[in-house]
Amino acid sequence: MKPLNLATALVTTTLCAIGLATGALASDPAGGATTDPVERYRAIFAQLDTDGSQSLSEEEAASAGLQGESFARLDSNGDRILVLEEFLALAAEAESPSVIPTPDT
Repeated sequence: MKPLNLATALVTTTLCAIGLATGALASDPAGGATTDPVERYRAIFAQLDTDGSQSLSEEEAASAGLQGESFARLDSNGDRILVLEEFLALAAEAESPSVIPTPDT
């Protein structure tokens, strides 16, 4: 297992809070429980994409608390716009098994 990345943990926490606030983590469009992490992140992305551009501007992301280092962490190509693929890369990293180092390890 890989060590927990603090930046990933902070961004993931922010995204989970956004998902809870928007209802994106609560259910899928068919009314059932969403258990697929990719679908949860797709729903969060759709909620944040207020202009329907299929991308998140810095302003859209900032309105959800993703700014500065958090935004830069997600913006893998540095174009100052987040596309779904960048967003889903975080989902893959966040959902992979992690361990928090302890004095015993």
